[in-house]
Amino acid sequence: MKITKYHFAVFAVVLMASVSILLIIRQNQNRSAKNSELINQNRKNLFKIDSAFYGVIKLELSTQKFLLTGESSFEKEAVKEMAEVKKMAGEIDSNETQNLASDVFISLIDEKISLQSDIIELAKTSKIEAAKLIGGKENEQLSVFLYQSLKKSKDDYILKVNELIKKGESLNNLNFKTSLLLYLGSILLIVLILFQLFRNKWLRNLAETETLATETKYKNLVEDSGVGLLTTDLSGYITFINKRITFFTGFERSEIIGKHFSSLIDSKWEKIINDKFKRQFQQKQNEWSLEFPLKVKSGETIWVDQSSVIVSENGEPKGFQCIIKDITEKRRIQEEMKNIEIEREENQFRFQSIL
Repeated sequence: MKITKYHFAVFAVVLMASVSILLIIRQNQNRSAKNSELINQNRKNLFKIDSAFYGVIKLELSTQKFLLTGESSFEKEAVKEMAEVKKMAGEIDSNETQNLASDVFISLIDEKISLQSDIIELAKTSKIEAAKLIGGKENEQLSVFLYQSLKKSKDDYILKVNELIKKGESLNNLNFKTSLLLYLGSILLIVLILFQLFRNKWLRNLAETETLATETKYKNLVEDSGVGLLTTDLSGYITFINKRITFFTGFERSEIIGKHFSSLIDSKWEKIINDKFKRQFQQKQNEWSLEFPLKVKSGETIWVDQSSVIVSENGEPKGFQCIIKDITEKRRIQEEMKNIEIEREENQFRFQSIL
């Protein structure tokens, strides 16, 4: 095919358009990166606020234990927790995330620490006066204000995170559209200049290469996913698992594939989960999720969070696809926090009895 001035002109126009689109994509990627940083900062602040609040609860428990027993070990524990709470509160970056409510929360944290310090010093000379200070109006109001500030700060951060996520989705959509435009422009250039040179053979080879690359890419995405992926047929027999499943269960693929899903579930939970699958299939539910214990190869159990969707082909359901996350550590932390809260309430009741 003879290359004419027309072809050069088309090539130049497409090239300039491609460069412009690439610059736009790059700019949007930078915005997305900044947006992701803000999302992560807000999420970190959410975690730090929770940690500081529960640190205050532990500080109050240590102060109350010192008042009850007079043991210096509880005083040292309280002093240590004061330092930890101050550190956690100091790490909350309210300037970056522009959360005024967190500034109020930090200020209330400082007041709470100061009051607990006063109670400890007063307990050394008069336990009765210290107990009155714990049950007094100042401490009660400060606790109420602190909790309200915690809730307001968390609500503000959650709202901010949701706004940033929407903004990120908008940027991703824009990137997709510009990328699609760039792709279409490239295809147009290929059609105009190279189609007659390579014809069907070139296009067929290109399509095969792209298909193979896409299949490999998505296969790797599934295999290396950070969550467990598992599929079953409609009868519940496992047809596929990814590496993550083998990692937290200890089973090899050959030990799981072909077996019924219930073989990994404690008998106490088997009926509950089977009923969930049946109800999803019968009512054509899009998705359901459940936390339950899963048996692993070592004989122990781990807690997982599973969500399930129906897999269809040509409109006909063929099985289920499950996303499974290991939440054992999360459950352990929740149980610890529950025990701390129970202990705090018991100590509070005992102090009320003293008064």
